[in-house]
Amino acid sequence: MQTFKLILLLSILFNSSVFGQEEKDSAIYVVPTTAKADLSLYTPPVNFITTTAFNGFQHLQTQTTVVLTMVDGANYLNNKTGMTEVYFAENKLVKTNELPIVTTSGLNGVVYVATFMLNNTQMSRHITFIGDANKTLWLSATFPTEFTALIEKELLNSYTTVHF
Repeated sequence: MQTFKLILLLSILFNSSVFGQEEKDSAIYVVPTTAKADLSLYTPPVNFITTTAFNGFQHLQTQTTVVLTMVDGANYLNNKTGMTEVYFAENKLVKTNELPIVTTSGLNGVVYVATFMLNNTQMSRHITFIGDANKTLWLSATFPTEFTALIEKELLNSYTTVHF
């Protein structure tokens, strides 16, 4: 009789854990979505202006653009996992640096610095992800590499102004 009770108990426990796993596998997942970001979430460097050509800012003298996109349903660490060597190679980008960032409002993020060629001009790009547990502001800044000494420090400092 003791053996029968033990087998019955183990059977119930085993079946309960299987059903519990099935229940977890049918969980609802959040699918990230992208949208134009509210430009007021970021303060660009001095003399950058808004533009109707894209959702962001531009600096005419250095030919620099900063495009803002909001990624809802993904934190910046989720976005960071996709930034592999394969990603850079497939997009014809040469990754030159990766920098952690903390904003003045306490948000964390990462800046990837890369270069690429465009019409015989070497360009630099900052791919920046800053966010909280639920969303990420994606900033993509592009400028001719020849202006790095003039603009890069200003851009890096401006990323710390991001706030939600």
